[in-house]
Amino acid sequence: MMVCQGCSSFTPEQMMTMDPKYHRTYPEIVAEVASATAMSDASALKALAEELHAVGTQEALAAAHRARGTACILTGADEEALKEYEKALGLYEVLGQRGELARVLGNMGNVYTSRGSFAEALEHFQHALAIYEDLGDRAGVGVVTGNMGNVFQLTGSYPSALEHFRRALEMHEELGNRYGVAIVTGNIGSVYSSTGSYAEALDHYRASRGLHEELCDLDGVAIVTCNMGNVYSLTKSYPEALEHFTQALKILEELGNPAGIALVTGNIITALLDRQEVQEAAELLERQTGMALVDPTVHALHFQNKARILEHSGDLVGARESLQRALQIAASAGVREGEAEIRRRLRDLAQLLNDFDGYVEHSSAYQKITEEIRGREATQRLAIMEAEHRMVDERREREKERAVLYSTLPKDIADRIVRGEQVTGDHYDQAAVIFLDIVDFTTIAESLPPNIVVQLLEQIFTALDDVCTKHDVVKIKTIGDSYMAVAFPRFARNDRSLPHKHGEDNVIPSEARDEVWGAANAAL
Repeated sequence: MMVCQGCSSFTPEQMMTMDPKYHRTYPEIVAEVASATAMSDASALKALAEELHAVGTQEALAAAHRARGTACILTGADEEALKEYEKALGLYEVLGQRGELARVLGNMGNVYTSRGSFAEALEHFQHALAIYEDLGDRAGVGVVTGNMGNVFQLTGSYPSALEHFRRALEMHEELGNRYGVAIVTGNIGSVYSSTGSYAEALDHYRASRGLHEELCDLDGVAIVTCNMGNVYSLTKSYPEALEHFTQALKILEELGNPAGIALVTGNIITALLDRQEVQEAAELLERQTGMALVDPTVHALHFQNKARILEHSGDLVGARESLQRALQIAASAGVREGEAEIRRRLRDLAQLLNDFDGYVEHSSAYQKITEEIRGREATQRLAIMEAEHRMVDERREREKERAVLYSTLPKDIADRIVRGEQVTGDHYDQAAVIFLDIVDFTTIAESLPPNIVVQLLEQIFTALDDVCTKHDVVKIKTIGDSYMAVAFPRFARNDRSLPHKHGEDNVIPSEARDEVWGAANAAL
């Protein structure tokens, strides 16, 4: 089975209070919690939660509950995770810390997603999204948008999933969030895998895994490697599939991620059965029985694999019972593709058992679900193509808007607007503005061919741009033959990397002015 990755962030509030009874400040502990979360270190999170609890402030208690919740997720205790997150949620509501409130809501949405409770997941994500949008937190919006895409992906709404992933990816790229880019790129690969576009899926998985490796995110590496194994399994390249599953399993065992171990183990069992290596599959299935089968798709696959092994040994009745258990799990979670496969196997078993009523029941249900899926897949493929075209057009339009933005505003101001920051009038005690235009330009232009006039202006303005770059002078704009730029003192520009001259700390470099005149005259 494919795995969608959920983004989570742990951004500490900027608090600088210290309890004299403890040797570390609250921000220091919370920063370490963020690091442990990124490294999927459940043991460290539990220890840090105890340290936060000992601090005793409301903020520390809320952070402690959240850290415990994350540790519970990593150890497969989803129910306990939700309880801890609920406690954190209540404290953040009392404290009025809406940003932290949104993050916990996102965490809870991820838990509900992993449990197959998709309605609850979307409800929590939408609540978090509304808060992030109200706060102007584009990083938070990007995370939640991607996580909502996971829900659409898992419920088979691939066009909606792809659209959410594309939006999230663009926001992560704009903000320089490489971790978010890695996760969403992998999730886009899962959409392509689910729709049979295996080459595109592998391309996205490779790109995602490369980013996770650069970020030393072993959990992410394991998830993407597992998903690559699924693609190889779907294309019947079983040696490559088992190689990738084994790599993923080794990483997850080192990390102590029980839910991930159970998932990859199920995929290995399926691949072994496809290769007719039944004895090895049976031994591995026995080991999986005691694992954390929290994810409904993993749980259902466990009973499907058990049924295949029982059928191979001749126990058709036992195989049917296992498939009926798998059907109950898949149907309750709304996993239609899984339900269709289980119905097909139940139909075939009914035929072997001479169970006519069972054969008719499962055959009819299988046909109905299959037609629904096939019809939906055809519609979805067209919708995905339309969504991709629409997103390409939107991206091009945004690129045009940015080109205008960067051509009319200083780069640092344009960057701030692109990041969604509020740009108000910045104040400087000292500044200098230069206005240039060409003397008698109208007369000169009338005597020259238009193409020569354009070349002349381009040459002059390029020379002026070079001078501005050299001296950290900000070009504002050009109008006709006019050129406007502004300069600030060195202390205001934070340009310590520029050549420093004694006594220049609070002045605007005059050498820039002289070079501007020289460049302009040379161009003329």
